[in-house]
Amino acid sequence: MHQYALLLAYNGTHFAGWQEQAPGRGVTVAGEVKRTFIRVFNHQISLVGASRTDAGVHALGQVAGIRTTLDIAPDTLRFALQNQLPKDIYLRRVIKVSASAHPQKNVAWKEYQYHVARRSVMPYLAPYCAQHPYAIDFDRLSWALAQFKGVHDFWAFGSSSSDYAGVSTICSVTHASCSRLRHTGIVRMVIRGDRFIHHMVRRIVGAALRYASYPELDEAYIYSTLTRTVDRMIIPTASAAGLVLRKIVYREGEGYEWTS
Repeated sequence: MHQYALLLAYNGTHFAGWQEQAPGRGVTVAGEVKRTFIRVFNHQISLVGASRTDAGVHALGQVAGIRTTLDIAPDTLRFALQNQLPKDIYLRRVIKVSASAHPQKNVAWKEYQYHVARRSVMPYLAPYCAQHPYAIDFDRLSWALAQFKGVHDFWAFGSSSSDYAGVSTICSVTHASCSRLRHTGIVRMVIRGDRFIHHMVRRIVGAALRYASYPELDEAYIYSTLTRTVDRMIIPTASAAGLVLRKIVYREGEGYEWTS
């Protein structure tokens, strides 16, 4: 059995997320990659991704693992797949890895970026930028994001599906910041951590934007979101359109040669 690691970028606008779905529930990124491989090589594979991005979420650095009995040169595999993949999916790199490597294990950190603007942006940017029509106090936004750094129980930022699955809600956020992109009117938020539960990044963004846009909210609003006593409904879930899985970095020695 041979295993390959794929570094993928995609525009998630027209996909029902990364993970394959039951028939009739939408086209997914993983489904398209798998179907393309089978069509090109006439061979079945197993495919697993490092992150299950939601419907409408984009990626610059998704990592996926393909297991197959075929022994193919990585450059040949990349060339053959890229020529047949939909235009919304771009295969950035392919390497051969050990049979024990797994895209969801030994992750050092993941980085997400979120882009938001008050007004319409240039058409080539629009699919990757959420609209937020309210004034944004940049200092309040920066302060709110900083409060999420560290090891916290992010239960309130997850979905009920995490509860049923028994997933740990303790996560370590190592970086959370914002900046303004010149000449575009876009605000970029960068959030980095060891792991994220379902909807966590979009709800961190939602809470930070709400605090930044409603001056009547005091600091207690942000502090309260990091307790299990809060009502999840007070934390809005930001639009998927602005979210990009930017980068996944693995611990040294895991066979993945890239860090971006």
